Amino acid sequence: MSVHKLLFVVAAAVAIANLRAQQPIASITVKPVACKYPDCIAHLKHGDVMATQSDGKQVTLAHNAFDAKLGPGGIVAWTTGKHVDTSAGKQFSNDHLVIYKGGKTITEFVTSKGIIEDWRFVEGGQQVATKSRGLHGPASVELFDIGARRRLHAMQAFEINDKSPAWAKPFAE
Repeated sequence: MSVHKLLFVVAAAVAIANLRAQQPIASITVKPVACKYPDCIAHLKHGDVMATQSDGKQVTLAHNAFDAKLGPGGIVAWTTGKHVDTSAGKQFSNDHLVIYKGGKTITEFVTSKGIIEDWRFVEGGQQVATKSRGLHGPASVELFDIGARRRLHAMQAFEINDKSPAWAKPFAE
């Protein structure tokens, strides 16, 4: 089993155990966890996804995560990945976007580049748009459909202009 799949299995098990009495999620945060790599560039930026339910109870949805957001209708998403060696030290390469709702992971997307710089829910939470890049070079902007579980569109961030789709414009360079 790959490291990514193992992380998702562990995240799902944690989420199921913690959400026995399902309550709507009121807010979402990433609780920083000290990285086991002291030279990690993302030190104290990745950690545990913590959901605060409407009853005030806090539950852990995932570990080793980054940039969690609460979307429309109780959908939650966060990025996750692995550490890779770079000339500047360890880099947390968050190339997976996990989509979670109703106490379980419903899908995940892998971006074309290794580091998700930014992402957002679009179309009322039916889709997600991402901006990712490698350690060097241009950024890719991608649109994924959550229900269809597939990529709908991809373009380079430098190609975005006034005629580009609305979902892509916030990622222009």
